[in-house]
Amino acid sequence: MRSEVLHDARPSELEALDERRDRAQANLCVYQRRITRAYDALVRPRQFAEGDLVLKAAPHVMKGKSASKFAAKWEGPFVVKEANENGYYRLSEPDSDVLIAPINAKWLKAYHP
Repeated sequence: MRSEVLHDARPSELEALDERRDRAQANLCVYQRRITRAYDALVRPRQFAEGDLVLKAAPHVMKGKSASKFAAKWEGPFVVKEANENGYYRLSEPDSDVLIAPINAKWLKAYHP
């Protein structure tokens, strides 16, 4: 008698487990959409045109290391010489045409003299 009750209860438990799993998946999708919207609202895309003046993050900032208390966090200004669609830029100093290595836009910010 007892085994029959357990045998009959097992499919309903499995069905309830599937329903809980589906609910958890739906909640996860809602959460991910909410987080994506919050992130997209805060992030400002950085796009620069050729000839724009920009500041470049200092090497210690890019490496995630701390420098002295009064160390500059930005270097420059630099002139944008090449702008790629993928977010990388080639820069040069304003008084020379020597290009420095390509750098991602996340390490640049507009320079306002």
